[in-house]
Amino acid sequence: MQQPQSETINQGSVFIQKENPTNPMHDHQQSRTQIEELKGPRREISRTGCVVAEEVGCTLHCGPLHSSLQVSGETVRHRCNFDAGSNGFSVGGLRLQQPKSQNADVPQVGAPLHRSSTHSDSGGAQRRDVLCAGLIVADHVCKPIPLMPPPGGITMTECLTLTLGGSASNVAVDMAKLGLSVGIAGRIGNDPFGLFVRQEMEQMGIDCQTIQVSETADTSATLVVNVVGEDRRFIHAVGANAEFTADEVDRDLLKQYRVLYVGGFGLNPALSGDSVSALFRDAKELGLVTVLDVVVGDPGRMPEMLAPVLPFTDYFFPNEDEARMITGLGDPVAQAEQFRTAGARTVVITSGGRGMVAMDDAGLLRRSAYHVQELDATGGGDAFVAGYVYAMLQDQDRVHRLAYGAAMGASCVRSMGATTGVFNRQELETYVNTQPAPTAPAG
Repeated sequence: MQQPQSETINQGSVFIQKENPTNPMHDHQQSRTQIEELKGPRREISRTGCVVAEEVGCTLHCGPLHSSLQVSGETVRHRCNFDAGSNGFSVGGLRLQQPKSQNADVPQVGAPLHRSSTHSDSGGAQRRDVLCAGLIVADHVCKPIPLMPPPGGITMTECLTLTLGGSASNVAVDMAKLGLSVGIAGRIGNDPFGLFVRQEMEQMGIDCQTIQVSETADTSATLVVNVVGEDRRFIHAVGANAEFTADEVDRDLLKQYRVLYVGGFGLNPALSGDSVSALFRDAKELGLVTVLDVVVGDPGRMPEMLAPVLPFTDYFFPNEDEARMITGLGDPVAQAEQFRTAGARTVVITSGGRGMVAMDDAGLLRRSAYHVQELDATGGGDAFVAGYVYAMLQDQDRVHRLAYGAAMGASCVRSMGATTGVFNRQELETYVNTQPAPTAPAG
């Protein structure tokens, strides 16, 4: 058998062997390997194939596209580049074990390693950062085509990509990439798409224990059609999302988090205004920050759905088109004023490449967008929310929160898929600090 190509790196004390580089669908059980702890600061990483290793009593198993390693309570994850998550999780159907030694340091490989954060409340209990609740979707995204085909015709695209989608799952993944400690509540089907979206999130270190599996509905899915020079087109099957209500999130779960995000509100009638209002009321009583994002299904129902929710909403993030459908107003400032009057504490209206406005008790801010080459706008708004909330949790001021949100949104639209190209923490910090965009109070 030909040995895989590898390289030795003089950093840290982890030995990683990648096996079977020519067959990405090889049998994980047959290829499992245990490797002795190395003496001395070196690490070997082959250039292709899957990874299976054991280091300082810590087990690493692999999937055909991903692998993960947990050492000293940290997780290093590999999918083209290494990155960081929080807790042990399943890869390729195998469960990573907690490390036996607490003396090993995790070396930096590729993207920087960040410790997922937990914080103590006034009673001393540990709280994770964000609980995301709402839409979980599998997206099929086509690379931009020159034009829509006529009836009976065909148009070629370079690729069709299966990616994670849905407001709650997009925001959860983006926040996990920023090193935040994240859980998700939602509903999927008992089908391959459900398995795919759950594994994608677990591999990011997202706590998926609150995801429920429907035995009657398929996982929600969206076909995203990108046409050069035009806005995206969506063909959506609501699937198991139609069965998700806020009742799945109880007070005991809320007590574990600092922020509650509800995404995709308005598309699923079961996630009603009264149920989300009660959920947000509980969250506020328990000291959580509440964050709301919408997907407008029936514009005529939205004012009635929002009326009981906005008085308990700390941050509301519609885009300009959504706000226009809800309010009937074309001016983002007027839109923000109406939502503030309805009870929302802070309103941020995003307008894509035209920038954004934010309104809170301190007044109005306008900000221009970062200009990047847009390939696929799917998930840009979700990435904005993730960056904004990340900055809020870092105690950044209102000006910098917009900057972080805008930078995350810009990073998203450069790649195919809603979460594929979003920044990790170091990339985000570097971008914000080196690519300033003007922000000033509105006159």
